Amino acid sequence: MNYCTHKHIARARMVFITIALLSAMLTLSTSDIYADQGDELPANRFTTEEQRLIDAGFPDVKTYWNREDFNAARDAILAASEKDPLTLPRLTDSPDGLFSRLVIELDSMTAAIAEGRDEPEMTEDIQKYIGVLEISTNEITLPIFGAYSHLQDGTVIVYEREMLSLLPFIVRQMGLMAHVMQEIVASGVELPDEAKSSFSSYRKLSGDVTNAAIGLIVYPGLKHDDLRSKLIIDCEDALKEMLLVLAADRREEAVAKLNLLRTSDLTQEEHASIKAIIGEE
Repeated sequence: MNYCTHKHIARARMVFITIALLSAMLTLSTSDIYADQGDELPANRFTTEEQRLIDAGFPDVKTYWNREDFNAARDAILAASEKDPLTLPRLTDSPDGLFSRLVIELDSMTAAIAEGRDEPEMTEDIQKYIGVLEISTNEITLPIFGAYSHLQDGTVIVYEREMLSLLPFIVRQMGLMAHVMQEIVASGVELPDEAKSSFSSYRKLSGDVTNAAIGLIVYPGLKHDDLRSKLIIDCEDALKEMLLVLAADRREEAVAKLNLLRTSDLTQEEHASIKAIIGEE
Protein backbone atom coordinates (compact mmCIF):
# COMPACT_ATOMS: atom_id res chain seq x y z
CA MET A 1 0.00 0.00 0.00
CA ASN A 2 1.40 3.37 -0.96
CA TYR A 3 0.81 5.83 1.88
CA CYS A 4 3.13 8.53 0.59
CA THR A 5 1.20 10.39 -2.05
CA HIS A 6 1.47 14.18 -2.07
CA LYS A 7 -2.24 14.42 -1.27
CA HIS A 8 -1.83 12.26 1.80
CA ILE A 9 1.11 14.29 3.08
CA ALA A 10 -0.86 17.50 2.60
CA ARG A 11 -3.79 15.97 4.46
CA ALA A 12 -1.49 14.87 7.28
CA ARG A 13 -0.20 18.43 7.68
CA MET A 14 -3.79 19.59 8.13
CA VAL A 15 -4.17 17.03 10.91
CA PHE A 16 -1.15 18.43 12.72
CA ILE A 17 -2.69 21.91 12.65
CA THR A 18 -5.85 20.42 14.14
CA ILE A 19 -3.90 18.74 16.92
CA ALA A 20 -2.04 21.95 17.70
CA LEU A 21 -5.36 23.68 18.33
CA LEU A 22 -6.51 20.79 20.50
CA SER A 23 -3.30 20.91 22.53
CA ALA A 24 -3.81 24.59 23.30
CA MET A 25 -7.36 23.97 24.50
CA LEU A 26 -6.52 21.00 26.68
CA THR A 27 -3.61 22.70 28.33
CA LEU A 28 -5.43 24.95 30.91
CA SER A 29 -17.20 15.87 3.92
CA THR A 30 -18.74 13.35 5.89
CA SER A 31 -22.43 12.81 5.39
CA ASP A 32 -24.58 11.54 8.26
CA ILE A 33 -22.34 10.05 10.98
CA TYR A 34 -24.37 8.39 13.67
CA ALA A 35 -25.19 4.93 14.91
CA ASP A 36 -28.53 3.38 15.72
CA GLN A 37 -29.50 4.37 19.26
CA GLY A 38 -32.94 2.79 19.63
CA ASP A 39 -36.37 4.32 19.46
CA GLU A 40 -36.73 6.14 22.77
CA LEU A 41 -35.66 9.77 23.01
CA PRO A 42 -35.56 12.05 26.08
CA ALA A 43 -38.66 14.00 26.99
CA ASN A 44 -38.73 17.74 26.32
CA ARG A 45 -38.27 19.65 29.57
CA PHE A 46 -36.05 22.66 29.13
CA THR A 47 -34.40 25.03 31.58
CA THR A 48 -34.04 28.73 30.82
CA GLU A 49 -30.49 28.13 29.58
CA GLU A 50 -31.62 25.26 27.40
CA GLN A 51 -34.47 27.26 25.89
CA ARG A 52 -32.02 30.03 25.09
CA LEU A 53 -29.90 27.47 23.25
CA ILE A 54 -32.91 26.15 21.34
CA ASP A 55 -33.82 29.67 20.33
CA ALA A 56 -30.24 30.03 19.02
CA GLY A 57 -30.75 27.04 16.72
CA PHE A 58 -29.84 23.97 18.80
CA PRO A 59 -31.11 20.95 16.81
CA ASP A 60 -34.33 19.08 17.40
CA VAL A 61 -33.92 16.58 20.24
CA LYS A 62 -36.66 14.42 18.72
CA THR A 63 -34.41 13.27 15.88
CA TYR A 64 -30.94 11.78 15.66
CA TRP A 65 -28.31 14.13 14.34
CA ASN A 66 -26.51 14.38 11.04
CA ARG A 67 -23.57 16.68 10.33
CA GLU A 68 -25.79 19.74 9.86
CA ASP A 69 -27.32 19.10 13.29
CA PHE A 70 -23.88 18.89 14.90
CA ASN A 71 -22.94 22.17 13.25
CA ALA A 72 -26.14 23.76 14.54
CA ALA A 73 -25.45 22.52 18.09
CA ARG A 74 -21.91 23.85 17.94
CA ASP A 75 -23.00 27.24 16.61
CA ALA A 76 -25.70 27.60 19.26
CA ILE A 77 -23.28 26.72 22.06
CA LEU A 78 -20.61 29.09 20.77
CA ALA A 79 -23.14 31.90 20.39
CA ALA A 80 -24.38 31.41 23.95
CA SER A 81 -20.82 31.19 25.26
CA GLU A 82 -19.81 34.40 23.53
CA LYS A 83 -22.84 36.24 24.90
CA ASP A 84 -22.50 34.93 28.45
CA PRO A 85 -20.15 31.97 29.11
CA LEU A 86 -21.74 31.34 32.51
CA THR A 87 -25.13 30.38 31.08
CA LEU A 88 -24.38 27.22 29.13
CA PRO A 89 -26.62 24.19 29.82
CA ARG A 90 -25.29 21.97 32.58
CA LEU A 91 -24.95 18.23 33.03
CA THR A 92 -27.82 16.94 35.16
CA ASP A 93 -28.91 13.57 36.52
CA SER A 94 -31.83 13.59 34.10
CA PRO A 95 -31.41 12.29 30.53
CA ASP A 96 -33.87 14.92 29.35
CA GLY A 97 -31.49 17.89 29.16
CA LEU A 98 -29.75 19.31 26.12
CA PHE A 99 -26.29 18.52 27.45
CA SER A 100 -27.26 14.89 27.93
CA ARG A 101 -28.54 14.84 24.37
CA LEU A 102 -25.27 16.34 23.16
CA VAL A 103 -23.28 13.63 24.95
CA ILE A 104 -25.45 10.89 23.43
CA GLU A 105 -24.90 12.22 19.93
CA LEU A 106 -21.14 12.75 20.35
CA ASP A 107 -20.85 9.20 21.65
CA SER A 108 -22.80 7.88 18.67
CA MET A 109 -20.69 9.85 16.19
CA THR A 110 -17.39 8.73 17.74
CA ALA A 111 -18.52 5.10 17.88
CA ALA A 112 -19.55 5.22 14.23
CA ILE A 113 -16.15 6.59 13.20
CA ALA A 114 -14.38 3.94 15.31
CA GLU A 115 -16.28 1.19 13.50
CA GLY A 116 -14.55 2.18 10.28
CA ARG A 117 -11.05 2.36 11.78
CA ASP A 118 -9.75 -0.88 10.26
CA GLU A 119 -11.66 -0.71 6.98
CA PRO A 120 -9.50 1.67 4.85
CA GLU A 121 -7.16 -0.28 2.58
CA MET A 122 -6.29 2.18 -0.19
CA THR A 123 -4.55 5.52 0.09
CA GLU A 124 -7.76 7.28 -0.96
CA ASP A 125 -9.67 5.50 1.81
CA ILE A 126 -7.15 6.59 4.42
CA GLN A 127 -7.34 10.18 3.19
CA LYS A 128 -11.12 10.06 3.54
CA TYR A 129 -10.92 8.51 7.01
CA ILE A 130 -8.46 11.15 8.23
CA GLY A 131 -10.85 13.75 6.79
CA VAL A 132 -13.68 12.33 8.90
CA LEU A 133 -11.50 12.58 12.01
CA GLU A 134 -10.53 16.16 11.14
CA ILE A 135 -14.15 17.19 10.82
CA SER A 136 -15.33 15.43 13.98
CA THR A 137 -12.46 16.76 16.11
CA ASN A 138 -11.68 20.17 14.65
CA GLU A 139 -15.12 21.32 13.56
CA ILE A 140 -17.40 19.72 16.15
CA THR A 141 -15.88 18.34 19.35
CA LEU A 142 -13.11 20.89 19.85
CA PRO A 143 -15.20 24.05 19.57
CA ILE A 144 -17.83 22.65 21.94
CA PHE A 145 -15.17 21.59 24.44
CA GLY A 146 -13.56 25.00 24.11
CA ALA A 147 -16.81 26.76 24.98
CA TYR A 148 -17.12 24.69 28.15
CA SER A 149 -13.46 25.33 29.07
CA HIS A 150 -14.29 28.81 30.36
CA LEU A 151 -12.24 29.89 33.37
CA GLN A 152 -14.00 32.42 35.58
CA ASP A 153 -11.55 35.11 36.69
CA GLY A 154 -8.95 33.19 34.72
CA THR A 155 -8.59 30.52 37.42
CA VAL A 156 -11.90 28.84 38.32
CA ILE A 157 -13.10 25.93 36.16
CA VAL A 158 -16.82 26.63 35.90
CA TYR A 159 -17.91 23.52 34.03
CA GLU A 160 -15.91 20.76 35.70
CA ARG A 161 -18.41 17.96 35.17
CA GLU A 162 -19.25 19.11 31.67
CA MET A 163 -15.56 19.18 30.65
CA LEU A 164 -15.02 15.70 32.08
CA SER A 165 -18.07 14.51 30.16
CA LEU A 166 -16.77 15.93 26.86
CA LEU A 167 -13.13 14.93 27.29
CA PRO A 168 -13.68 11.23 26.43
CA PHE A 169 -14.74 12.11 22.90
CA ILE A 170 -11.59 14.15 22.30
CA VAL A 171 -9.44 11.35 23.73
CA ARG A 172 -11.22 8.66 21.71
CA GLN A 173 -10.94 10.64 18.49
CA MET A 174 -7.26 11.36 19.17
CA GLY A 175 -6.74 7.67 19.87
CA LEU A 176 -8.17 6.87 16.45
CA MET A 177 -5.78 9.36 14.85
CA ALA A 178 -2.85 7.83 16.74
CA HIS A 179 -3.87 4.42 15.44
CA VAL A 180 -3.88 5.67 11.85
CA MET A 181 -0.47 7.28 12.30
CA GLN A 182 0.94 4.04 13.71
CA GLU A 183 -0.45 2.10 10.76
CA ILE A 184 1.27 4.48 8.35
CA VAL A 185 4.60 4.07 10.11
CA ALA A 186 4.14 0.29 10.38
CA SER A 187 3.70 0.07 6.61
CA GLY A 188 7.49 0.26 6.34
CA VAL A 189 7.44 2.88 3.62
CA GLU A 190 10.45 5.20 3.55
CA LEU A 191 8.93 8.60 4.14
CA PRO A 192 10.19 11.72 2.37
CA ASP A 193 11.86 14.37 4.55
CA GLU A 194 8.76 16.57 4.52
CA ALA A 195 6.60 13.75 5.87
CA LYS A 196 9.22 12.83 8.49
CA SER A 197 9.17 16.41 9.75
CA SER A 198 5.37 16.36 9.95
CA PHE A 199 5.38 13.09 11.88
CA SER A 200 7.94 14.52 14.29
CA SER A 201 5.66 17.50 14.88
CA TYR A 202 2.70 15.17 15.36
CA ARG A 203 4.51 13.22 18.07
CA LYS A 204 5.33 16.39 20.00
CA LEU A 205 1.81 17.75 19.78
CA SER A 206 0.34 14.38 20.64
CA GLY A 207 2.48 14.41 23.78
CA ASP A 208 1.08 17.79 24.76
CA VAL A 209 -2.48 16.58 24.21
CA THR A 210 -2.01 13.31 26.07
CA ASN A 211 -0.42 14.90 29.11
CA ALA A 212 -2.99 17.68 29.20
CA ALA A 213 -5.82 15.15 29.03
CA ILE A 214 -4.32 13.11 31.87
CA GLY A 215 -3.90 16.34 33.81
CA LEU A 216 -7.65 16.94 33.59
CA ILE A 217 -8.33 13.35 34.66
CA VAL A 218 -6.32 14.11 37.80
CA TYR A 219 -7.88 17.53 38.35
CA PRO A 220 -10.76 18.08 38.41
CA GLY A 221 -11.19 14.34 37.86
CA LEU A 222 -10.40 13.38 41.43
CA LYS A 223 -13.29 15.59 42.59
CA HIS A 224 -15.78 13.67 40.45
CA ASP A 225 -15.33 9.94 41.04
CA ASP A 226 -18.13 8.81 38.75
CA LEU A 227 -16.98 10.74 35.68
CA ARG A 228 -13.28 10.07 36.29
CA SER A 229 -13.82 6.33 36.56
CA LYS A 230 -15.92 6.18 33.41
CA LEU A 231 -13.42 8.32 31.54
CA ILE A 232 -10.42 6.13 32.43
CA ILE A 233 -12.18 2.86 31.70
CA ASP A 234 -13.95 3.98 28.51
CA CYS A 235 -10.79 5.60 27.13
CA GLU A 236 -8.37 2.82 28.03
CA ASP A 237 -7.76 1.75 24.43
CA ALA A 238 -7.52 5.32 23.14
CA LEU A 239 -5.02 6.40 25.81
CA LYS A 240 -2.97 3.28 25.12
CA GLU A 241 -2.82 4.22 21.42
CA MET A 242 -1.86 7.80 22.27
CA LEU A 243 0.99 6.74 24.55
CA LEU A 244 2.41 4.52 21.84
CA VAL A 245 3.14 7.46 19.53
CA LEU A 246 4.77 9.68 22.15
CA ALA A 247 8.42 10.61 22.25
CA ALA A 248 10.21 8.98 25.19
CA ASP A 249 10.27 12.06 27.44
CA ARG A 250 6.58 12.85 26.90
CA ARG A 251 5.63 9.25 27.51
CA GLU A 252 7.59 9.26 30.77
CA GLU A 253 5.70 12.38 31.80
CA ALA A 254 2.36 10.78 31.00
CA VAL A 255 3.23 7.57 32.83
CA ALA A 256 4.39 9.56 35.87
CA LYS A 257 1.02 11.32 36.01
CA LEU A 258 -0.84 8.03 35.70
CA ASN A 259 1.31 6.47 38.44
CA LEU A 260 0.56 9.45 40.66
CA LEU A 261 -3.13 8.92 39.95
CA ARG A 262 -2.77 5.31 41.09
CA THR A 263 -1.88 6.50 44.58
CA SER A 264 -5.40 7.92 44.91
CA ASP A 265 -8.52 6.10 45.98
CA LEU A 266 -9.42 4.46 42.66
CA THR A 267 -11.58 1.47 41.86
CA GLN A 268 -10.08 -1.89 40.93
CA GLU A 269 -11.34 -1.36 37.39
CA GLU A 270 -9.53 1.99 37.18
CA HIS A 271 -6.30 0.45 38.44
CA ALA A 272 -6.61 -2.34 35.85
CA SER A 273 -7.18 0.18 33.06
CA ILE A 274 -4.18 2.30 34.05
CA LYS A 275 -1.99 -0.81 34.14
CA ALA A 276 -3.14 -1.64 30.62
CA ILE A 277 -2.57 1.93 29.41
CA ILE A 278 1.03 2.04 30.60
CA GLY A 279 1.75 -1.51 29.42
CA GLU A 280 1.96 -3.42 32.69
CA GLU A 281 -0.44 -6.14 31.61
